[in-house]
Amino acid sequence: MFSGSPTTADKLTPGIWKVSANGGTPSLLVRTEKDRPLRWVHFLPDGKHFLYLLSAASSAGDVPGSVEGEIYTASIDAPSPKLVKKSEFAAEYSDGALLFVENGALMAQRLNLSTYTLDGQAELVTSPVATLGNGRLGATASFNGNLAIADAIADPRARRLFWRDRTGKDLGEVPGSGAMLRLSPSGKQLALVNRRNGQSELLVIDLARQVTSRFAGESNSPVWSPDEHWVAYAAARAIYRKPAGGLGEAELLLDGQEPIRPSDWSRDGKYLLYQVGPLGRSDLYVHTLDAKTPPTKLAASV
Repeated sequence: MFSGSPTTADKLTPGIWKVSANGGTPSLLVRTEKDRPLRWVHFLPDGKHFLYLLSAASSAGDVPGSVEGEIYTASIDAPSPKLVKKSEFAAEYSDGALLFVENGALMAQRLNLSTYTLDGQAELVTSPVATLGNGRLGATASFNGNLAIADAIADPRARRLFWRDRTGKDLGEVPGSGAMLRLSPSGKQLALVNRRNGQSELLVIDLARQVTSRFAGESNSPVWSPDEHWVAYAAARAIYRKPAGGLGEAELLLDGQEPIRPSDWSRDGKYLLYQVGPLGRSDLYVHTLDAKTPPTKLAASV
C-alpha cells in the first residue's frame, strides 16, 4: 500500500495504490482530488481497512493550515472512501479509539469498526501535541493503547516526550527529544531520533524498565521488524539493520547516491519498504531481505 503514482501506469494518476509485496502491477484504490495530496496510510486491525489523510494543502510542500483536511477510511477489497472526521493532521488507531489532533490537543474517540464511525464523546489525551508540516502526528501508538507523545515545543532541544495510555494517564517521561519516534509492535520499546549538540542519534528505550541505549550515531527513520529482533534505520545515504538489543555490528542493506530511508517492514518479516530521493518526490521500492535479488521499484513521486 502506498500513496503516489505507479511507475507502470500509462498515465500517472496520484492516489493510493496497492501492489503485492512480491511486486507486480499496482492497482488504484483511491484517486486523489486535484491539488490535494493523500498522506499517511494507517492500517486498522483487520489488515484490510485503512485510514488516510486527504490534505488541504495545495501541493506536497505546503503546510496544512485549515480544517478542510479530512480523515477517511477505505478497504483494499472495496475501496469506497468513508469520511471519518475533518482534520488537518493524520490520525492513528489504538485500542478501539481514533487518535487525532483538535485545536492543538491530542484527542481520543471510540471508532466503531463495524460502521467506521465515531461513537461517544472525544476525550483529551494531552495538550499540546507536536505535529509536522506535512500533516504527520507527533505521536506513535501500539494496538494495546499505549502511546509515546512529543509535546508541541518549537525548539526540538527543549521538546519533551511522554509515555501515556489512551485515557491520558501519565506513565512517565521518556528520555530524549524530537518528533521522529516509532513504537515497537508490542508497545514495549521505543526507537526515537534524539537531537543533541546539533547532531542526531538513534536511541532505543525499554519503556518498562526505563532503560535508554544509544543505538546508532547520526541517523533517522527507524523501523522495527515485526518480531522486534531488528531495527532498520537510515544513515549517510544508506540503510542498515542492527539487532534491537544493540549487540553486534550494523549490517548494510542498501546504499546509493540519493537520500534513502526505510518506510515499513512487512508483517512476515521478509520485505523492507523504502524510499529514495527527497521528501515529497521519492521513489518507492521493496527490498527482499536475506535474498540476493535486486529491489523492485513500486512507485514514483511518493
